[in-house]
Amino acid sequence: MLSKAWLAWALVFCPAVCAAQDALQAQYKEAVAAGRSEGLAALVRRLDTLARSSPGAAFTAEIHETIQAVGLLHPGSVPDRSSRLQILRAQASGNAALVRSLARIAILDQYYEAAIRGKAGNAAAMADALFEGSLLGIQASADAALRAGNLGLAESLAARVVETDPFSPLIACSYVVLGLCRAYRGDATAAAMEFQRAIAVSPLPTVYGRTQDYLFQAYRFARPAPGLIGSLFDDETATPLSGTQGLKDPKSFAFQDNAFTLIDRDQILAVSADGKVQETRAGRRIDDLAWGGSGKFFYLSEDGIDFGSGALTKLTWVSAGKTKTLGKLRSLAVDADGTVFVLDQEAGLLRGTPGTGPAIAMTPVAQARGRLLRMDRRGILYVLASDQRSVMIFSHDGKPLLTVSPAVAAGKEPSIEYFALDSLNHLYILDQASIEILSVNNGDRGIEKVSLATVPLDQRPAHKNLRVIAVAADGSVSVTGKNEDNWVVFR
Repeated sequence: MLSKAWLAWALVFCPAVCAAQDALQAQYKEAVAAGRSEGLAALVRRLDTLARSSPGAAFTAEIHETIQAVGLLHPGSVPDRSSRLQILRAQASGNAALVRSLARIAILDQYYEAAIRGKAGNAAAMADALFEGSLLGIQASADAALRAGNLGLAESLAARVVETDPFSPLIACSYVVLGLCRAYRGDATAAAMEFQRAIAVSPLPTVYGRTQDYLFQAYRFARPAPGLIGSLFDDETATPLSGTQGLKDPKSFAFQDNAFTLIDRDQILAVSADGKVQETRAGRRIDDLAWGGSGKFFYLSEDGIDFGSGALTKLTWVSAGKTKTLGKLRSLAVDADGTVFVLDQEAGLLRGTPGTGPAIAMTPVAQARGRLLRMDRRGILYVLASDQRSVMIFSHDGKPLLTVSPAVAAGKEPSIEYFALDSLNHLYILDQASIEILSVNNGDRGIEKVSLATVPLDQRPAHKNLRVIAVAADGSVSVTGKNEDNWVVFR
């Protein structure tokens, strides 16, 4: 039987607690509403103030969860996110609401860490009862569907997040998912609109990178006024490649981390977007390079790969029951998971996972002979055929999807010198007379191509001997060539 003293205490204390909780929730909603206009940094400061004012309140757990979500969906926006988590874990004992919030954050942390590295994140965990009513779980499920190539489901889930809370300062990722889905289907106009909406929510990078870069790419193919050059570009500049004695025989060209990396016959050049050589290193016998993540490139020679240590790792494969060492390597690509794909003149297209030993056992993927291998954001593989007349397109597991050839000019099949990809799966094919640009889309009947533009290359001195092409984050295209020091940029 309850004592009269306890009942008296309950009648006085419980309404006071409820009133305090209601007031805290109202202040939280006010802070979140202001987050769209003030920015996420200001939102975190506001939420910190609220959490300090009511450290023991049950609703404070949701405040901490929102701060963690900001740091998770916008990497780097909450620099001390890890230390905050440690403090919260130490305070969680006996606080059921905080334990629940920390459990959700732990699942999301594990999912996104795996997904960003190309691993199969545990998307099924989002169906846990822990995520009932949580838009963070739906957003993660949309991410998983996008990475799995299920664009319909990704769009549905991302739209659900937006429709449920359209004024949330945390839905930039959902708009990016919608934009990428539109772009992968070839609808640049719709993609640009979604990327603009994402930036309006927050200009900060998301788990997908800089939204502005996606917008630049999409807008180039969506703007109402055609460009002056090839209908896409408004300006062409040709300047000397400053800081070098000239190029002898460019072999590989890539854009990463706001700079171009160029493999010449016996040197590696780091070049800024305006053609200024920032660094030169010896690079004898290197034929290709691929971004390996964590701030480093992998370098391919005819008989192995340098994974950034300076040492060459051999590659082996089994043929006719015998283990052989690959010795005619031509090109490589690396996926987000760290799996290495290579082209060998004899063995074709293979893949393998780097280990700790002196060699990697490679597994055949497709009987494709070629000179250049690249991979887009969806994990689709592109191979320049040995005869340089076409680009063969394969799924991540080696299934042939499509073959693309440049348009016949003056009754002749052009010889492809090189090709490049941008972040929205546009294919830029360089031949001796032009740059042909296509969109490689997820269509109703599978992977489809759409020819978008052709940039003619006349016989002006700046256009002679062009051999390699790369696309910057803003969609501008840089081209350079053999026995030349010209740096040609289309913007």
